[in-house]
Amino acid sequence: MSLVRHGPFGAFAAAALALCPPSRAQDEAGAPTRAAVESLIARFDAAFNARALDELVALFVPVHPEQTERTLDRLRKALGGTERLERTSQVVESWPMGRHAIALVRATTLCAATQGRADEAVLVAAREVEGALRIALAVEVDPGMFAMLPHGADDRPRGTLHCPACNYRIEAGDEWLAVPGRSQRIGCYESLSFWSLERELVVMVSVHLARAPEPAIDRLMRLGRELGTAAEAAPTAWLPPRYASLVPAPRTLAGARARFVEPLGQRVLEVSLLTFGRVAWLFVARGSASDCDAQREAIENLYGGFALDDVDLAQEKLAASIEQHHFGTRCDGGCFQHAESGVRFDAPTGFAPLQAGGFARFDVAWDCPLGRATLRLRGLAPPEGLAHWSAPAADAMLARTFERGALTIAADSGWTNGQVGFARERRIELRDAAGALVRILRVTLDDDLCVVLEARTTGALDAAKARDCLGKLRRER
Repeated sequence: MSLVRHGPFGAFAAAALALCPPSRAQDEAGAPTRAAVESLIARFDAAFNARALDELVALFVPVHPEQTERTLDRLRKALGGTERLERTSQVVESWPMGRHAIALVRATTLCAATQGRADEAVLVAAREVEGALRIALAVEVDPGMFAMLPHGADDRPRGTLHCPACNYRIEAGDEWLAVPGRSQRIGCYESLSFWSLERELVVMVSVHLARAPEPAIDRLMRLGRELGTAAEAAPTAWLPPRYASLVPAPRTLAGARARFVEPLGQRVLEVSLLTFGRVAWLFVARGSASDCDAQREAIENLYGGFALDDVDLAQEKLAASIEQHHFGTRCDGGCFQHAESGVRFDAPTGFAPLQAGGFARFDVAWDCPLGRATLRLRGLAPPEGLAHWSAPAADAMLARTFERGALTIAADSGWTNGQVGFARERRIELRDAAGALVRILRVTLDDDLCVVLEARTTGALDAAKARDCLGKLRRER
């Protein structure tokens, strides 16, 4: 199916549009009017519905070529299928930003053949180029977080985010376009990106929660290795400007900074990391080396707008607050509850829970202190391209997982009627390359949620105990 679940516009995930403030009049010299932006979006829809890819490409004059290429790549994929797609968009609000007009656009793409539907919320920056209005930047936005951005006296959204549950706030200057991202697609608990509309430069700020505290410099270098980048020099100690000047610095905080060069050498990643126990705030400025250097003052001013609500807050109390706020989950000892979905699970006595931010609706693991046995429970939303889960989609996801782990199926129940609140389920036992039984899974499937409960049969959890654990998973509606 060619219909992309979150639409063709951007690199960040989006959802159906939530509450947004009303539009305002345009009063900034040089910025396009709302009527002009609405005409531009109508031309985009008409070209999309006509499958006129060349016309779509001509509507862009990118400030961020890589971001625009991702947008165009998704357009090519969406229009390259056999199903006919129909797109309708609405400019919900717009406001001037220098020579640009910023518009919050709600778009719906329908596929009549499959009854598929994709809803997205997009921030579009438009400007005039040689007498014609063009799209300079289009980025999908998390509408729930966007609604949290405060508005000034002129009723424009400000680049200020305050999250009491995550114990921080950040305030950006007017030169940045603030775009809240969907954390489940980016792989963190919370994210906010700040885009320059004059240079190919973006600063991303995100909240993460590790399994265990780790020295900031070690974590920073591990991140660089995971990104496949090389550090220009050894990382240095770093704290946000508000705390770097304090003597002594808060004992609860540690941080590091390094500049990494991407493999092709065209862009650099200036990565700054602040840790507070298991919680970490990641600041990444990405662009050419010349743009990063030219915008040094603006970047540092942005970091200067970062502050914690309470630097003396108990670290594990903060971790629990983040988990509850973003996942809606609670772990009381071995009892796990996800309020939104009604999923419940009782882990064996002595297993210590640990939740993780990531691409799932919830993701929690339990480690046994007596051995290397682990349990992991994940709740997954339908993948891109699907409004609802299906057995083939779940099978494909599982097959990719098994292939990456060099695992083979030793026993498989196939899809059967589900138990204790689930529509369908499948039980699978896996062997490693040496033939040892190493994992036992229970996979449940409902239209809105696929739950994967995995037991690793090592250490203190043998196969019989692992199978018994699987039965403790239930869904209460």
